[in-house]
Amino acid sequence: MTSAMARKPVLALLCGLLCDEDIWRDVIAAMAVAADVRVFSFPNFSSIPDMAEHVLASLQGRFAVAGHSMGGRVALEIVSRGEGRVSAIALLNTGVHPPAADEPSSRGRLVRLASTDGMTALADEWLPPMLNQSGPVRADLRARLVAMVERSSPDSFAAQVRALLTRPDAAAVLTRLEIPTLLLSASGDAWSPPAQHEAMRGLCPRADLIIVPEGGHMVPIEQPITVAAALDGWLARIAEADCGGTKPFDAADPDIIRACTQQINRYARLNDAAAYAELSEMFTEDAVFARPSDPHNPVRGRAAIRESFESRPPRRTLHVIFNVKVAVQSPTRALATSDVILLSTDDAALAAPVITRFQGSFTDVLSRVGSEWLFAEKRGQITSKSVL
Repeated sequence: MTSAMARKPVLALLCGLLCDEDIWRDVIAAMAVAADVRVFSFPNFSSIPDMAEHVLASLQGRFAVAGHSMGGRVALEIVSRGEGRVSAIALLNTGVHPPAADEPSSRGRLVRLASTDGMTALADEWLPPMLNQSGPVRADLRARLVAMVERSSPDSFAAQVRALLTRPDAAAVLTRLEIPTLLLSASGDAWSPPAQHEAMRGLCPRADLIIVPEGGHMVPIEQPITVAAALDGWLARIAEADCGGTKPFDAADPDIIRACTQQINRYARLNDAAAYAELSEMFTEDAVFARPSDPHNPVRGRAAIRESFESRPPRRTLHVIFNVKVAVQSPTRALATSDVILLSTDDAALAAPVITRFQGSFTDVLSRVGSEWLFAEKRGQITSKSVL
């Protein structure tokens, strides 16, 4: 392997309005693909072009860039100015349109609120519409976001708002993209909704579009596991493009969607049957598996995944899988999300066993190996738990 091939790809993660490195912390921890990650926030910057020049001056050579919210605007400006230095772009919870007629008034009111009443008052006003509008918001996540806003200052906020009010119209940049492109929104994002990203994909039909369930405008901190899986798949497309894998593919290929859906359901059946040897063969040799009960401590490698299943205390389970959604990212890679209800009892010998009901979700990255689709990543999370 040459030194160029061995070198980790550089990935620039760009923060949005009032956000700092904490918005990406859990995403970075959950990502499986090795990358040289650099995080950029933009305190006191009052110009999108100046933000872009700052990133370009801070990095050498080619790099991939993922921008959240305002960071997406910066990412597109980097592509416009970077003269081919960007190898791939991901745009999360963002847009390309110029300022609306009412933006100076609505944003100006928030700037005045921060100046007169402080950043905590701003957080109380600004954050709720930014969070998931399709379901409940975890108290710990809201506390983290409030703390992040409080680390900023009224002057920095005012500067960033000036940058947004003078932002370039980026639609033309989007139409010219010829690099791997990911568009990501969330079902509960009322600020940059899925429909806005659908319109962006209309300008860039070759882009992948992923809608994350149960997330809002702050989806990197609300649903980091799903975002990490999406970014892993997007980064894999860079390697495929570098190897010449640039042939067009059908992002809605029914055969791939069917095969991946069958594997997701087969995983549930084998798990319930305690057929762990066969189950482990559904994973790639270097797969990553994160249990729903311990999502932040993944197991790595097929052998370790099998051992983790076989070392569990005996129990009886029933997995009910629903809402399976598959996004084909290339002829050899797909991202899937699914919801699950799990009924479990640890002591099958009891006449009236205690049954625990878990509700959660899985995010899977599937890779084609030969004629099979195998799990390169399977990450779960629990959203609720009750005893029946």
